[in-house]
Amino acid sequence: MDLALPGHPYIKSALDMACWDILGKATGLPLCELFGGRIDEPVIPQNSVSTGTPEEMIKSIQWGQERGYIVHTCKIGADVALDIERIKTVSAYLPGNESATFDVNRAWLMDEALRVMNAVKDYVCYFEEPCETYEESLQVRRLTSHPIILDECIQRYGDIVRANADNACEAIGLKVCRVGGLTKAQADPRFLYGKGYSDEY
Repeated sequence: MDLALPGHPYIKSALDMACWDILGKATGLPLCELFGGRIDEPVIPQNSVSTGTPEEMIKSIQWGQERGYIVHTCKIGADVALDIERIKTVSAYLPGNESATFDVNRAWLMDEALRVMNAVKDYVCYFEEPCETYEESLQVRRLTSHPIILDECIQRYGDIVRANADNACEAIGLKVCRVGGLTKAQADPRFLYGKGYSDEY
């Protein structure tokens, strides 16, 4: 498909996954066996917390806690002062056995990312895709102490190689559709099995 039509990974992913489905049905094997076998490691689901006031976000976290979630992904990125307040409020609220990731979805300019992340140094939290481009997020990575997750800017295997060489992040959020399907995603087994990376929650 790549030779016939460059790009368009989202369309190709549907065809790619359909082919894997056909192969699984033909062989009578689940995909995990076709990819090399089951791995007995727990998968920790994450509670998605929508952007809101700090109080609204705490209520959303409480909803997740009642259902057993211990990891909470909080959407932020609208306003520097409010983002700082959100992070401090959420981080102070969470018990020691729970954690929060703050997903910015590329919303910050570099100076905004630096202002927010350096204002919350006393808290341990991950920041996901703080800026629009890989290069901007890399510069933020070098000027802050918080761990970073890269997401939208990871679109092909070479992006992983580059991020590793640059020490650009501690984890990735990989969306199978973005890279063109399961074939591309399983080119590196760590994509599927979370060895040093995270799949899309």
